[in-house]
Amino acid sequence: MGDSFSPTQNGEEPEIFRQELPLALTAIRYGDRLLFKTNPNLDYSFILINFMSAYPQFSRSENWGNFRNFPFK
Repeated sequence: MGDSFSPTQNGEEPEIFRQELPLALTAIRYGDRLLFKTNPNLDYSFILINFMSAYPQFSRSENWGNFRNFPFK
C-alpha cells in the first residue's frame, strides 16, 4: 500500500488517453474552426503527440495524421 505505482498500473493511463485522443482532436478542430476556415492549409498539418513518462516504455512520439482526419459535425 504505498503511493508508488508500477509501470503496469501506469500503462492504463496512456491507453485511456489514446482512446480519448480522437475526441480531443475533434474538439480542438471545432474550437478553432474559424482559424481553420481562414487557413484551410492547417487541415493538412501533421499532428505529432509526444507521450512523456518516467517509464521509458511509455515515452514515445506518435503521428496522428492531420486535422482533416478529425472532422466535426
